[in-house]
Amino acid sequence: MPEIKEAFAGIKRMSQQAETGKGLLPALLNDEKMYEDFKASLAHLSASLDRLDALTKSAREGQGLVARLVSDEQLANNFADAVKSLKAIAARLESGDNTLARLSRDDDMYKDMKKVLADARETLRSVKEQVPLGTFASVLLNSF
Repeated sequence: MPEIKEAFAGIKRMSQQAETGKGLLPALLNDEKMYEDFKASLAHLSASLDRLDALTKSAREGQGLVARLVSDEQLANNFADAVKSLKAIAARLESGDNTLARLSRDDDMYKDMKKVLADARETLRSVKEQVPLGTFASVLLNSF
């Protein structure tokens, strides 16, 4: 009978620790928000696994982009080429000295370019407001 007493003592210790101790089990037992968050996380995980299962099923059945990438060599090659092109563009933007690269790195240049475009819009807006359409059309047509 000492084994039974020892087993019950162990269960009692675990129960006390679950009620008062630290860790996931006490938190789940004692903290309602923790319990609800854990439950929601499990539901989210279950839904994600269901979506993954549906994706792999459709791929096995030859449906969807993944299946086409696996079975259509030309599409897979086109996809690989597109990824290579995107990587090359990203590399040029990171290390290049072209306008886009400088705009992406130089905040002052970006602000200046933005101001130039805003000024150009405002100029066009004011020209449209000041010149009647008929006059503008006649000037335009007479210049040719």
